[in-house]
Amino acid sequence: MKSILKKRALFGVFVSAFLFLFATGSVLAEENGNGNGDPNGETGPVPVNVNGSFEDAELGPVEDLTGIPGWVLELGGDADADFEIVDYDAQDGEKSLRTTVNAVGANAWNIQVIGDGIPVEPGASYLMSVWMKAENDGPVDVTIGNYDFNEYGRSSQNLVAGEWTLYELDFTVTDQETEIRAPLHFSFGDNVGNVIYVDNLQIVLTQEAPARRMPVVVDLAEGQVGSFFEVSTEEDGDDSFEYITITQDGWDIADPADPDWSDIWASPISEDHIVTLEVTFPYAGEYKLYMRGRVGPGAADDDSFFYPDSLRGEMAAEDTTWLFANQIDVAGYSEPGEWVTDGGAAGVGIWKWLNISDGNYHNDGVTYHVDSDDTTIVFQIGGRETDFDMHRIAFGRADLFYTVNMLNNVQPGVSEIPDDPIEIHPGPPLADGLDKFLGNIWEPPQLENFENYWNQVAPENAGKWGSVERTRGEYNWTNLDAAYNLAKDNGWPFRFHVLVWGSQQPAWIDDLSEEEQLQAVEDWFRAVAERYPDIDHLEVVNEPGFANPPYMDALGGSGETGWDWIITAFEMARDIFPSHTKLMINHFGILSGGSNLHQHLNIIELLQERDLIDAIGVQGHHFTMQNITRSTLTSSLNQLAATGLPITVTEYDAAGRPTGDENVNDPDFPQDESDANQLEVYQRTFPVIWEHPGVEGVTLWGWRLGGWRPGRQMNLVRANGEERPALKWLIEYMDEYRHMPTDADLYADEQPTQFRLHGNYPNPFNPTTQIRYEISDQANVSLKVYDITGRLVQTLVSNTTQTPGQYSVTFDGSNLASGVYLYRLQAGSFSDVQRMMLVK
Repeated sequence: MKSILKKRALFGVFVSAFLFLFATGSVLAEENGNGNGDPNGETGPVPVNVNGSFEDAELGPVEDLTGIPGWVLELGGDADADFEIVDYDAQDGEKSLRTTVNAVGANAWNIQVIGDGIPVEPGASYLMSVWMKAENDGPVDVTIGNYDFNEYGRSSQNLVAGEWTLYELDFTVTDQETEIRAPLHFSFGDNVGNVIYVDNLQIVLTQEAPARRMPVVVDLAEGQVGSFFEVSTEEDGDDSFEYITITQDGWDIADPADPDWSDIWASPISEDHIVTLEVTFPYAGEYKLYMRGRVGPGAADDDSFFYPDSLRGEMAAEDTTWLFANQIDVAGYSEPGEWVTDGGAAGVGIWKWLNISDGNYHNDGVTYHVDSDDTTIVFQIGGRETDFDMHRIAFGRADLFYTVNMLNNVQPGVSEIPDDPIEIHPGPPLADGLDKFLGNIWEPPQLENFENYWNQVAPENAGKWGSVERTRGEYNWTNLDAAYNLAKDNGWPFRFHVLVWGSQQPAWIDDLSEEEQLQAVEDWFRAVAERYPDIDHLEVVNEPGFANPPYMDALGGSGETGWDWIITAFEMARDIFPSHTKLMINHFGILSGGSNLHQHLNIIELLQERDLIDAIGVQGHHFTMQNITRSTLTSSLNQLAATGLPITVTEYDAAGRPTGDENVNDPDFPQDESDANQLEVYQRTFPVIWEHPGVEGVTLWGWRLGGWRPGRQMNLVRANGEERPALKWLIEYMDEYRHMPTDADLYADEQPTQFRLHGNYPNPFNPTTQIRYEISDQANVSLKVYDITGRLVQTLVSNTTQTPGQYSVTFDGSNLASGVYLYRLQAGSFSDVQRMMLVK
């Protein structure tokens, strides 16, 4: 007996219950002016942080930087500042924090005022707001993130001299953290001598975590099933499920003429006609009851069952408070997109969902109250009429609505039913069956309907060393397991992101000697290889030269090559990981050409010389895609392909809002303009990337809300699930690509009207390619291949008379070196030359 929705680790039962009540609208701030509410006196949502207005702090200079409830003050490097709690000119309440900047350090965070210990829900969205003023204008960073320095949002602002100003930041908790921090960074040179005041920090929930809206679903066959039930199995595609059917009812034991006949139908006949379940409710609240069942061929004679009137635990069969649902032979919902609301009109012989609480199926339905989080109760269902098959029950929050598909797949409900049904791509994935993959990232906000669109998986933060091994030797694999299993369960490629990256590693690595650091890196590599033996692409190093790891000297530092630490990392990976795992390097800014591309190619050459690299990763982020030309994009891809290695565009996204704060969405930015901007980028750049023969696949860096840099509006799906124009175009493009005719298809039924030499395909190639040409009149034909110096390499057609038609010749470069080659067609007086690239 178990709930499909597993228990989740929470930041205290009190916090969870409090957040649930707030999210359902039953908790509002009733007291204001005390640091917890709207300073204008209006009722508002209660912040999840405490002491945001310093009312619980003692007046005077702050000696203990960790002694203010709800706050931590930090000084680092050579920075120096004085902190004081003052009681004049507060923005909210009576107190505020006064910071005097005396000297700054090398980094913005060397002087920090941090809202600390903030309880949150993974996947939930919040609004952070804080009031600040300064004696002089000056810069400040407003940030929000976890204790591993992974930021959910950042906003760089200019303080306004002499007046309180509100600064806001929208963010979503994109990992599994339940306690986070809100640092304000003051360590900027322009702030030396400045006095900065902080007051009224508030973190309020704006959108619940999906887990809070999940139905609690229980399969009836997993309960303690009475002996008068039959348990059967039914195939469902590649899967199967069990269901139960009562085998004895009132008709079998009594005649309608019996005076006790009506009593027999009022409650279960015996204890053996009852299935007993244990149901765990992760969250307190009011719930409605749903049933997935199937009415048998007897229709009205096969369409009822018993259920309890409350969550009272076990009930005796003869209890007079049993309720029953009846007349459901022409009720319920069976189509995936139908909302399971009231009665419904589905027929017999099909599996369908019934809203028992709202359906008015004989008894007025009831809702069920759960007092506290993580409550496990005993719940019972009684059999009433034979040939009514029962698969599962679900408890959905009473303030939410669920479709058939949401209940079937245990997906979060919604607070309002959309006016018009949202059409989404039903699947299969857009690149299903093609020789290239089109994937996306594993992050909780990105997972809804993932399988409908994408067929490759890469973890975003889940695969970074700092996320997995926060304490040395203790690994948190939970999210990585989920990402890996999503790929492998569906037969998709899995790319591991990332082993070595200077922007995120465990904090404890800094305290080790170089020998200990080297051993720690090797231990990390081996732990990943042992846990995930079937990685398809492995990012060994990410963003070299930009985000070098602090332990690079332990790997050899720059050394003779300038990149010895990279070579060591790849040597270690080659030794530890299986041969089928493709080792790759990844970087941004490569597709724009220039010095970044040349550096990438230089590193790749060093690795190729040592047989240490199998694939190239190049990020396709919005800041690269925004203004890149097709010719620049093609040129960069050609140069990368000339290495002979396959290319993956690893982090493709396109901004709808190309300017403004990257982390704070602007609700006033016109959505039609945002849609048009994003669509233009996709139409300009994606076909160039996708159709390039050197590219083996593309991974989008998120597609739903909750991704990185939300202010850029890079999501392809709106909050209500509607596909934005760029995604609709991408779906159409991928379908057209799937059915795109080749040149041979286009000209197969046409008599050539002119001499023509086509571009070879594929190009670049390794080691063979097809060269096609057309002859409109009988002529002597020669087709020859030359190297770039003009030396004849191979004669494919030697002065041969050919009649009008289309011809195709295979060129094999197995015995040639990588490089550019020319092929020349001479047909009578017609002559033409084309270029091709051999990559090995």
